[in-house]
Amino acid sequence: MANAVLLVLTNPVAGQEREYNDWYDNTHLREVCALPGFTGARRYRLADGEYPQKYMALYDIVADDPKQALAGLTKTAGSGGFNMSPALDMKTIGMALFEQITDYKK
Repeated sequence: MANAVLLVLTNPVAGQEREYNDWYDNTHLREVCALPGFTGARRYRLADGEYPQKYMALYDIVADDPKQALAGLTKTAGSGGFNMSPALDMKTIGMALFEQITDYKK
């Protein structure tokens, strides 16, 4: 099994931050983590500095092939399998899959 993290950067539509966070925390995280290979998620808000996206989600993936898990997510999204929110600014989404190469714990 390989460990990976899917990094997703997003923004809410202007004036819909509350709706966006409610949807992301109470709907979208559960839908993605119900897919094969996705084992958990964490969300972050930009605390300092300037960056095009204000929010980041990290999805944990444990799978024989993390790229297949990502393909499942893409297929589900493309077929309308997620309850998407109009509060998500679709124009600002950035996404990248990172495969783990080191596991250091103090």
